[in-house]
Amino acid sequence: MLFINKIVFILLFAGMAIANTDIDMNNKMNIASNEDKLIMIFFHIPSCNYCETMLSENFKSQKILNELDKDFLLVDIYTKDQGIVRFKNFTGAHKEFSKSMKVPAYPATYYINKNGDVLYKSIGYRNVEEYYKEIKYISSKSYKKIDLEAFIQELELEDDEW
Repeated sequence: MLFINKIVFILLFAGMAIANTDIDMNNKMNIASNEDKLIMIFFHIPSCNYCETMLSENFKSQKILNELDKDFLLVDIYTKDQGIVRFKNFTGAHKEFSKSMKVPAYPATYYINKNGDVLYKSIGYRNVEEYYKEIKYISSKSYKKIDLEAFIQELELEDDEW
């Protein structure tokens, strides 16, 4: 599992350096369906300190990487990347894909299901603990029943009981 986490981390940063990464989201949705996982899309832009901090801290956190490995396929969308993204009827560059998904600000994380439906969006910086709780919120499917704040309160109550 540690090996897989290292590969995810390396691929996340390699996409930034290569700047020509093609992503077939339709294929990712098929894989997600076969593996019973959701897709997490991390959108980021050049010269964004919050984006860089999330990349360097959140995606190095073993706690987060374990959750991602278990329940998600991670897709890295770096808007400077000139590679092509294919998603349903869309084909275009990473930046255009971000626009087509109506990403209002960066960093942004979208969680989508195997059909490409957006289940949840989070916009802006999240520290490691906040991001972990958000990921647990999605992986537990709690977004279907309660909002994130209520979920976090429940987590804190469970922690207090121990």
